[in-house]
Amino acid sequence: GVADYYRFSVASGELVAGRQAVRIHIEPRDMYRYGYIMELDRETGLLLKSAIIGRGDKVLEKFQFASLSFSPDTAADDGERLVHTAQHPHPQESRLATGVDGLPWRIDWLPEGFTATDSPRAAEDRRTFTDGLAVFSVFLEFLSGEIRPGEGVIRNGGTTSYTRGMHLGEQSILVTVIGEVPLNTARMVADSIAGCAGPC
Repeated sequence: GVADYYRFSVASGELVAGRQAVRIHIEPRDMYRYGYIMELDRETGLLLKSAIIGRGDKVLEKFQFASLSFSPDTAADDGERLVHTAQHPHPQESRLATGVDGLPWRIDWLPEGFTATDSPRAAEDRRTFTDGLAVFSVFLEFLSGEIRPGEGVIRNGGTTSYTRGMHLGEQSILVTVIGEVPLNTARMVADSIAGCAGPC
């Protein structure tokens, strides 16, 4: 499903930490997500280097190993292996949430391909979404006093934090969308938050 939202191309990579890499270029098919360049070790598949790419092919964030050493004997086949099963609800459930203090709320817009990573009943003031590569979370803070409408933005590398004061019915709330998505995506998600007259 990830290929529905990104274009993938593979080429010979560079030498990273003394290891020959294979380069995977991941290009978004829409403007609601970033692109990625990943350099994987040709022999082991280990991620040696990655970059988050914004508009105009601008590198927003980069990670890479400077040096690397490992022994192939350390991963014994008879060792205990832990498996954790991920829970991903139905995509329709990803748009629903229940607010704290019994105030129901919903998210009316998500970029195509993003689904919830957690149960709709868990962490009632938070929702986290992923498309398989990018991840962002939505936080609601219910305020006791009045709040003026407005917004604030902090960007650090490939991470955007967008905060907006708004009202959910008569309730003042502070909405924060934070994650590896462009500002316009975070703003559109925040703008789509609405209250429910009945059960969401």
